[in-house]
Amino acid sequence: ARVAPFVSDLCQRVDPEDPADSCMQIIDEWSELWSRVRGPMGLESQRGLVGELICLGDMVGELGNASLSNWEGPNRSPQDFVCEGWRVEVKTVGTRVARPRISSFDQLLPSDDHSLHLLLVSIKNGTEISLNGLVDDCRGVLTGKERQDFEHLIHKAGYYDKHREHYARTYDLVGISYLEITNDTRVLNRNMLSTDIPSIENVEWVLRTEELPFEDLPVDFWSSL
Repeated sequence: ARVAPFVSDLCQRVDPEDPADSCMQIIDEWSELWSRVRGPMGLESQRGLVGELICLGDMVGELGNASLSNWEGPNRSPQDFVCEGWRVEVKTVGTRVARPRISSFDQLLPSDDHSLHLLLVSIKNGTEISLNGLVDDCRGVLTGKERQDFEHLIHKAGYYDKHREHYARTYDLVGISYLEITNDTRVLNRNMLSTDIPSIENVEWVLRTEELPFEDLPVDFWSSL
């Protein structure tokens, strides 16, 4: 129902003399409208962003503000943090046995070109941190271009200040654990398929973290990558 008015408007207003440019102009207008009426994030998305922002704050604290460019989660990259020699995927979990969802064959795909680590950020209901507070903490640290880029990234992630009242839930950070994903790690990825299956576009699966040797995250994790 939401797309029908857009399709109707596109068909009526497109310029047959210049279809490509006129289509892009109409699409941009509707994109701006949809961004303005976008609703607040759901609880699962909020928790996911909480975990990424906790890690972002740690990374920036160790590597400096310019490292913000490594945050690719809002851009729907297979991993949340991407640099030339490493990749880091972040999953926000509770305090019980963690069963995070892995969203694709490529999310935990090791490579000879870079290291790959999976971080589990464990949180519980509490008083120490909130989504709004983490956003404000990053805003207090980042300046100039990095501050502008941060605002763009949190918008892409679905966070808008007009919805702050919906993000009042508070948490305590229980801890962060990590696991390096190598060719020997028993997780599902594209390399484990003996043949290509063109009829399958994407696969989501659940990771049994208790079957893998996660360790507590060292204090110098980001600077040691």
